[in-house]
Amino acid sequence: MRFKITLTLDKKAFGDRIPLNYQYECSAVIYKILSKSNESYSRWLHDNGFRMDGKQFKLFTFSRLQIAQWKIQDAYLQILSDKVEWEISFLPERSTQEFIQGLFKEQTFALGNRRAKVRFTVQNIELMPSPVFTETMQFECMSPVCLNFKRDDGGYNYIDPENSAAPELIKQNLLNKFKAFTGEIFTPENFPFEFKVITKPKSSLITIKANTPEESKIRGFHCRFQLTAPVELMKIMYESGIGGKNSIGFGMVKLASFSNLTGSGNLSGLKGADPMMKVSKDAYSTEQLEYGKFYHIYNCGINGCNLFNEPENYQYFLHLYDKYISAIADTYAWVLMPNHFHLLVRIKDEEEIRNSIAKIDEISKTTTTLTPQSNSTASYSNLTGFENLSGLEEETANMVQIKPLHQYFSNLFNAYSKAFNIRFHRHGALFERPFKRKLIENKSYLKNVLLYIHNNPVLHGFTDCPVDYPCSSYLTCVSIKPTKLKREQVIGWFDNEANFISYHDKKMDIQTLEKWLEL
Repeated sequence: MRFKITLTLDKKAFGDRIPLNYQYECSAVIYKILSKSNESYSRWLHDNGFRMDGKQFKLFTFSRLQIAQWKIQDAYLQILSDKVEWEISFLPERSTQEFIQGLFKEQTFALGNRRAKVRFTVQNIELMPSPVFTETMQFECMSPVCLNFKRDDGGYNYIDPENSAAPELIKQNLLNKFKAFTGEIFTPENFPFEFKVITKPKSSLITIKANTPEESKIRGFHCRFQLTAPVELMKIMYESGIGGKNSIGFGMVKLASFSNLTGSGNLSGLKGADPMMKVSKDAYSTEQLEYGKFYHIYNCGINGCNLFNEPENYQYFLHLYDKYISAIADTYAWVLMPNHFHLLVRIKDEEEIRNSIAKIDEISKTTTTLTPQSNSTASYSNLTGFENLSGLEEETANMVQIKPLHQYFSNLFNAYSKAFNIRFHRHGALFERPFKRKLIENKSYLKNVLLYIHNNPVLHGFTDCPVDYPCSSYLTCVSIKPTKLKREQVIGWFDNEANFISYHDKKMDIQTLEKWLEL
């Protein structure tokens, strides 16, 4: 279970500086808070913890302090902000209960050492929603990942997450944590496991117990990564940390944020891109959509959570998309990723919309769950276009009144969220708000954002080329099946289908492309 704690800084008590390497001091605070609730449990967790074959696990981890404004002064960190956020995660329910009770008993605490410390007051405690765990997920580090192994001389070697030995170290660490926590060996013994680094790891050397006889240095790495593992192990990794040294502030992760995902770096810059091309900068705007305009529309799950957990989810989203959006917009490209999506659309002219709405039945609120029929077999082939989603009701004439255009998208997201929540027994928002929209006023952007959309699965490591990913419009573009996608216009931007395929097969520099697209 994970919490976000909002802290206010009392600068009058001890000042505003803490050690630059403060992880050990944060760990000490956690044990102190636990002891306020149950001193014997705190002592047991510190001295003994969960054991497995001589190894000891505390099964909690925490983030770096999230400080909006700060300044480094020699070996100290000066906190300029009045508020600080700190995330802490416990795997054992008992630890969670004792920690929260301790916080309520003692709502102020000091953090630091004799040379530099501050006093914090707990302003707010927020229970963070758990993501929907799947067997393949992408994460980014909130504190550095520590991967090490013991040498024959008793010392430790620290390795980079890109080291070939890293996946096996991580796998074995998770299996050990599972056994320590449950008392059982994880079964089955053979299961799919893959650890793939997405961004270049950045090294940090952390000093623990600085200026004491017990001083030591631990090397960790920040990166984004993709993990494939059984859901049970995924949950243990998320709640107790990845790698080692978790209880002194290493290995806390969060779901990779949509706006910062940069992929494997294997996509590339487009030739002929005009660096002076200007695009309207309303990507995060809540302004009304305009008739007759092109938009790049995209969004992600709230806090990076998954939007699609099983094949039927993708199909159902496309069904709702056709139901709510086809009357007001033409679609030129789309991709559905597990935790986000991209759309390239043109809002129809006002008269087109009135005519379309007049031909469709009143849109009914969906209460359908996403549970597949018992005799159904999900087929991604149905996602290559909208050709299988055309049997929708005709709307009556009394709906000719056009709502604000963004409302149609909101209705789509609300309908899908409701069904998703029913299917997976969750509640609350599913999508980030507001949804992102970028007004496109340049033909070059249309072509390049379409390439970006179709290459998104390559960017995030799901496939090696766009044709291998079933949940995008690429397959529709190279198909001859009837479709509502504006396929002829899309192919026309590249002159012919051969050029369309050739452009998509080119390697790209994703960072250059994202900067050029102003994403």
